[in-house]
Amino acid sequence: MLDYDNLDTHDIQRVQMVRTIIGCKNPIAITDEMIKWPGFGKWSLNYFEEKYGQISVSGDRLENGKLVYVHLLFKEYVKYMKNNSDTNPYYAKTCIHLVSDLQKDYTVPDIFKCWYREYHLGKGIPRKMELSNLYIGPRYARSKLHCDMWATSFWNALFCGRKLWIFIPHEQEQYIYGGQVDPFFPDYKRFPDYKRVKPQWYIQNPGEIIFCPGKIWHTAMVLEPSIALSENLINEDDYENVKEVFKTEGYTNALKKLEDIVAFQTIMKS
Repeated sequence: MLDYDNLDTHDIQRVQMVRTIIGCKNPIAITDEMIKWPGFGKWSLNYFEEKYGQISVSGDRLENGKLVYVHLLFKEYVKYMKNNSDTNPYYAKTCIHLVSDLQKDYTVPDIFKCWYREYHLGKGIPRKMELSNLYIGPRYARSKLHCDMWATSFWNALFCGRKLWIFIPHEQEQYIYGGQVDPFFPDYKRFPDYKRVKPQWYIQNPGEIIFCPGKIWHTAMVLEPSIALSENLINEDDYENVKEVFKTEGYTNALKKLEDIVAFQTIMKS
């Protein structure tokens, strides 16, 4: 048991934050974690354009219900962002942070440790899925209403810009037509039951981390050109959700891997 008498105010706040996040059923914003990262205040469009202008990024946008992709050099994409007047622009992502010195610019909080990552690091074997991306987007770039892959939780740290998030409460999922609705521009003629939904809204500012538990439908729109780091995680809070997805979808190999990951955690804790 923690002795609050021997903790300073900041430590007590961190303990309370951890207790809030563990077992959390709703999205929350963490406002005092990433401001200590070396990359905060440094990661900007100009910084990436100058240092990583020659790397390739992929972007996508939704057109008539289908994702359309584009592949550009980072410097070309930044130019596209700066001159963008499109109300439905491409939203880009890259994994450059995982294979460069950018890894030194941020620290994954202990509360977001991922069993999947720890398993592969501990075994010294490469991962097929990184579960981590940098998202770069101009104003109005947005994601489709969705739940994250495998019903995993995720955290999203915003370095610059602003983003508007919409989260759908569990009890209202029956009114979103399987995610076909666009919460930013709902078509009530096609989806009349969406009028029953009272979504949760949040505007994310630089220095804030959004944490979203698994199985929550959500979407985000960029309000100001932004750079964000997002990672999915598998841990004690949601591995049962992931397990259920693998069973339902018939992912036999993935289910076996998950069992190995859980067993590895048991060994590490013993």
